[in-house]
Amino acid sequence: MGDAPTDFNAIKMSADATQCLTRQPGAVGSCYTINWTPTPISGSKSAWVGVYWQYPSNNWGAKPGKTVNPGATKVTFTAAGAAGGEQVEFLVGGVNVSGGNAALTNADTFTSNTTATLTQAWAPYEISLSGDSYESVIGGFAWTITTSSTTPVTFYIDNIEWE
Repeated sequence: MGDAPTDFNAIKMSADATQCLTRQPGAVGSCYTINWTPTPISGSKSAWVGVYWQYPSNNWGAKPGKTVNPGATKVTFTAAGAAGGEQVEFLVGGVNVSGGNAALTNADTFTSNTTATLTQAWAPYEISLSGDSYESVIGGFAWTITTSSTTPVTFYIDNIEWE
């Protein structure tokens, strides 16, 4: 997703472990490498992009989400930046929470996020689910970046877990 096809089509995201930083001991799931070269729309001062891990794939509310048993209090993950200083927003939930399209009859019942300034070393992060109610989760995890720079951005995400 993004502000223009030029931007969201420029996202290169790989789960190839050979492209990622060396994983920390005990890491689970896939390690993702994200590369993006921002291209602000003509006349715009910034560009933004993001990627949602959705259930099922490409579901913006047309279908029910994944049933998640109650009890999780947070989503944890590790992240690092190639250069350090990359500012990234990470979130869970939030898909179709405001409605507005009668054809999209399903929605997440919560939205929670955290913003991080990444360093070149893996760092742990968490998104609190405290007080949130969820059963049918469409947006299991996401990241977004907004920048006024045209400098390429590379960062890494690993070890995503609902706990």
